[in-house]
Amino acid sequence: MSQESWIWSQKISEEIFDQKYKFHRKNIEEVFSDVAKVISSPEKKDIKEHIEKEFYNAMISGKFIPAGRILANAWPKSTIKNYMNCFTIGINDSMDDIYNSLKEDAMISKVGGGVGFDVSKLRPKNSDLSVGGVASGPLSFLKVFDASAKVIMTGGARRAAHIALLDVTHPDIEEFITIKQGDKNSTLTQFNISVKITDAFIQAVEDDSDWDLTFEGKVYKTVKAKYLYDLMAKNAFINNEPGIFNVDRVNEYNNGHWAFEIHEVNPCGEICMPSYSICCLSAINLSNFVRNKFTSEAYFDFDRFSEVTKLGVRFLDNVLSVAKYPLKKIEENALGWRRVGLGFTGLGNVFQYMSMAYGSKESLELSEQIAKSLRDNSYQASIDLAKEKGPAPFIDGHFKELGESNFIKLLDKDMQQEIATHGLRNIALNTIAPTGTISLSIGQNCSSGIEPTFSLQYNRNYRTGNDDETKSQTVYNNGWLE
Repeated sequence: MSQESWIWSQKISEEIFDQKYKFHRKNIEEVFSDVAKVISSPEKKDIKEHIEKEFYNAMISGKFIPAGRILANAWPKSTIKNYMNCFTIGINDSMDDIYNSLKEDAMISKVGGGVGFDVSKLRPKNSDLSVGGVASGPLSFLKVFDASAKVIMTGGARRAAHIALLDVTHPDIEEFITIKQGDKNSTLTQFNISVKITDAFIQAVEDDSDWDLTFEGKVYKTVKAKYLYDLMAKNAFINNEPGIFNVDRVNEYNNGHWAFEIHEVNPCGEICMPSYSICCLSAINLSNFVRNKFTSEAYFDFDRFSEVTKLGVRFLDNVLSVAKYPLKKIEENALGWRRVGLGFTGLGNVFQYMSMAYGSKESLELSEQIAKSLRDNSYQASIDLAKEKGPAPFIDGHFKELGESNFIKLLDKDMQQEIATHGLRNIALNTIAPTGTISLSIGQNCSSGIEPTFSLQYNRNYRTGNDDETKSQTVYNNGWLE
């Protein structure tokens, strides 16, 4: 292993790391060594040692940051082998299915995973039941899931994060939009909520048209589409929720379009995926690829960035192979489609180091170059892994359909030809996650995800891991410390 050692730039970063990820290990170097060893284990004997060193060096240099569940759980003596931050499940309209989904949700939360699901299939409140009486509606069942998540949360410091989606045509959509009122009612505290909208809904808003609220072909109510949009906007402005999820746009660029539609998203919203799928995440810290920081000779090292991107895809593909999964259906989809989410953090700091204003023309041009490099090198890495290890099983035999994806058509022609010949090792490859905790800890409070710098200095409250106890500490932006 490299002899390079880690230097903490501020106390809070080390404290957060120790609380969240260290777990009986001496230091961050040992954590990275454990992660490199575990995640390189699927490699062939003749290259395993080399790949293990490459993984370790990418992490110890601060350029590559695995997601939290990998850091916390990928060590030889860990009893939890879940390396995924988030999952999705399905919920169908029967009492048996709902409570089976509740059990699935609990099993995922137990291993520290967040859960996302769509409740649009559940019949509306006060609709007739086949056994007599009336339905209580999807929101009543969300409260059951919320109560379960609160109980599971008390078993550890990690919050049982959730997101629920409801279609904008559902008869209970008005109540859904307004159910979360912040501290006024403190309901669904373990949930984010988001409305599934469509291109047709956006057009109806622009045309100020009527909008039918329906379930199984029956119209329950007709409102103005603009009224629903304004209701969403007002509640989001005052109470921060709901979000919106354009299901048409997501499926327009669905690489697996021939096999599944996408109706779910993970709790933070960075990966859109079908039911019983996973978030296999890591981030590249862009701020550590700027050379000659704060000088007229500052530049972004695209050569090293492309190397770490390709290494990151191999790393995440290996994560899929060594992880243990909470549900059989999730395992089948994870290993069948091999979906990963390689993204980045520290973009705001890149602009600082290169004396660019966030949002300026030159910053937009650079961010486009970085994003294109991430995409192209990720997909090339997946092609190369398909040659080396074989394509994802559920892609094998469907190279033609894969090539017809609108997203694949955005790639260079030579890459499209390689996909037509060899396929891909992974159905999807990139995402931009919030990266909050890993940016604060391993990123040494770099700017998070694609966000601008929050503040050069501020006081932050954070949980200590001892029940609801919190501490406050002054935090300095990594760019300022430079």
